[in-house]
Amino acid sequence: MKKIIILIVFSFLMASCGSTKNTSQNQINNTNTSIGKIKYSGGDGLSLENAIVILNAKSSRDGIPAEYAYIESVLGRKFTDWTPLGQALINEKGKSYDVITVKETSSNDEIKYYFDITDFFGKF
Repeated sequence: MKKIIILIVFSFLMASCGSTKNTSQNQINNTNTSIGKIKYSGGDGLSLENAIVILNAKSSRDGIPAEYAYIESVLGRKFTDWTPLGQALINEKGKSYDVITVKETSSNDEIKYYFDITDFFGKF
């Protein structure tokens, strides 16, 4: 029995220690690039006019994690290299946008990323 418990704990630890791969900035260059089925297009996301457009998300369950994956591809690991401070919804000219405010750990700068979520907003 003790061996079985040790084996289960060991298996769990091995499975949870798998490495995570951050997508580099070169892979997400804001022009029809994708992570999995999600595609990113548009600008750099640093203003509403240059919002990052998220395409092919079936719902908010796909789209919102894609927003954070994009930020990780630019700034590094969440809660290590940057920390989310807030998220807001903006409706402008018939489109829906998420604005995610983060604080960069090394510089202590606050950065706002604008995402055009019109393609998946309201889908569950």
